[in-house]
Amino acid sequence: FPSHDNGSRLPSYRMVEPPHSEVHNNTHKIFDELKENPDYQKISQYVEMMEKGSQGVFEYLDKILAEKK
Repeated sequence: FPSHDNGSRLPSYRMVEPPHSEVHNNTHKIFDELKENPDYQKISQYVEMMEKGSQGVFEYLDKILAEKK
């Protein structure tokens, strides 16, 4: 059977977690803010932080792919 190596032993793998958490945490903040009397300035800030986290995730995914080669 082929190995299903997800890259978990690579140096950049564990570095994905902080920006990944940033994406999820800010997504939850957005939905919480939308429940009652939304503050759209806060929502805009959360979206920016979510996007920054997403960029970090893709940066580390690219590094993982490069390390797997």
